[in-house]
Amino acid sequence: MDNSLETATVSVGCETQRIRAEYGALVNQKYLMHRLSLAKKLEKTLTFTLVTGHHMSVNLSAVGRDWVAGVTTGTVQQAAVFRVAALESVEGFLADDSNIDPVEHRSPALSLMLENLSRQSKEVVVYLSTRRWRGTLGEVGADWCDVETVTGALITIPMVSVLWLSVGSGPGDGDN
Repeated sequence: MDNSLETATVSVGCETQRIRAEYGALVNQKYLMHRLSLAKKLEKTLTFTLVTGHHMSVNLSAVGRDWVAGVTTGTVQQAAVFRVAALESVEGFLADDSNIDPVEHRSPALSLMLENLSRQSKEVVVYLSTRRWRGTLGEVGADWCDVETVTGALITIPMVSVLWLSVGSGPGDGDN
């Protein structure tokens, strides 16, 4: 009897630690999304350092559940969508935004943003960690999207592989 109670207690303790770890991760992400929403509201230009090493200054136009969208600044301005997981760091937040009222926003998934771009048949460049695909978005699922490349190939990409995408393309964009 004592062994089964001890085993159950250890099991509950492990489950509690797992839930705390998951809950903590959610709190951290929501806080970042709050800061990104606030930067959008205050029309702050943020500089993203991506996991690929790219640096981009962006004026935010939308904040989703796990993505942000905006227009890059500089000599070439381009609409872009970034997965939050692709951001290595963000520069340009206020030093202390803790006393500013939270910004409420709805948090659509990245798939909804991509479905909208798909309906518009806009040319995009989808950046992955090792390559990029240029074309138009085809069908979009909850965790994947199709890119119809300029060469006619149909490429299915899991959402977790998408780092960011730009709308429109310049000369030399894309591997295909």
